[in-house]
Amino acid sequence: MTQAARDDAQRWIAEAENDIKDAEMLLRHEGYYPLCRLAYLAAAKAMRGLLLGMGQPFPEQADLAALSQQVSLVEPTLGVLTQSLDPLQRFAPPPLTAGPEATPLPPPLYSREAAKRAIALVRQAVAEVKRSLTALS
Repeated sequence: MTQAARDDAQRWIAEAENDIKDAEMLLRHEGYYPLCRLAYLAAAKAMRGLLLGMGQPFPEQADLAALSQQVSLVEPTLGVLTQSLDPLQRFAPPPLTAGPEATPLPPPLYSREAAKRAIALVRQAVAEVKRSLTALS
């Protein structure tokens, strides 16, 4: 891995860690909806960091599902990590292409329990991403 790729990967991971800190603050103030969205975004940032660390480009607008799929294709042994993030998909922003004819999905439940679980999932994912990148070095 080049130094530039390592630096870019570390920046994405640092952003994910900052998002986790912000999510923990939101938990204290019962901001469950933004917390869950932030956890989703933090997981996507961690996947971007991992892909960069593996020397893999990714589409700029890729969502967590696409990023996780790409990680699994590049490194199948990380399938457990990417699958662990599946529960965060329910917090994904709605697709930009959804029009009035789209069938609306029921809103996810933004509870304290869901928020705590989202933080735990993304915290675990970031730790695993950091371990994987260390192994690549």
